[in-house]
Amino acid sequence: MKVYGSSVLKGLLYTLKTFVSTYVEDFRRKGASSNGLLRSHADGVVTVEYPEKLLPIGATYERFRVLPMLIYDQQESGEKDIRCTSCGICAKVCPPQCIWIVQETDENKKPVPKPEAFYIDTSVCMNCGLCSEFCPFDAIKMDHKFDLNTTSNRQESYLYDMERLLVPAEYYAELHPKANAAEEEARRLEAEAKAKKEAAKKEAAAKKAVEAKAAKAAASAAEADAPKAAKADDPERAARIAAAKAKAAEAKAKREAAKAADGAETADAAAEVSETSSENESSPKASDEA
Repeated sequence: MKVYGSSVLKGLLYTLKTFVSTYVEDFRRKGASSNGLLRSHADGVVTVEYPEKLLPIGATYERFRVLPMLIYDQQESGEKDIRCTSCGICAKVCPPQCIWIVQETDENKKPVPKPEAFYIDTSVCMNCGLCSEFCPFDAIKMDHKFDLNTTSNRQESYLYDMERLLVPAEYYAELHPKANAAEEEARRLEAEAKAKKEAAKKEAAAKKAVEAKAAKAAASAAEADAPKAAKADDPERAARIAAAKAKAAEAKAKREAAKAADGAETADAAAEVSETSSENESSPKASDEA
């Protein structure tokens, strides 16, 4: 027959030992500051004395998740640049369908990539984090805040609007330092790739413009030289030009020959006149001698 009292006694002794060890550990650590963090060993109390002491932001595990939160970037002007574009992906992937969004519109009633209203029913939310995983803009993340008790109307307090969900990006960076660093690096690489792509696109456009300008200039030059080339390639025109040149050369030769003949006749006439003059001069001398 088993005696169950011994097991009960062992359990009570273990409880008493643990209870006493908590005080022993506290006396050992008297005067040491723990900053509200968990102790590195399992002796004594291993929990934070909540609510007298609260865990600082970022002290919990990074993947610890409670309720979703909306991220915004603080501008220099003080305005909140909400990352959410009201695409509706988070509402579509939500298993219990606890998210609904009202998209903002402009004066022409056209949709604007910005939420006018954003609601989460926290009484339905199952804290799965799928909305955070599927968000393409890193606009919705999981918060670590778990002390959500309220003394007001519980049914109304469960419904979180956009004002209650919005938190700055710096708060998210404190909660999720590793994830935030990875996301920032991914955004930086994406921006660099986009800048390189734009630069290559501009360079290609400039090169194309230069080539088009050169092609246009070549086409204009070819168009200007086309009549000359056509004239040079016309055999009938070339024959007419050659005949005209030959005719002109023949006419020039005739003119030169006629000019030469006229020169010869003039020279002969001059010679005859010279001989006649000589004879006339010699005749008076002969008569005088006679």
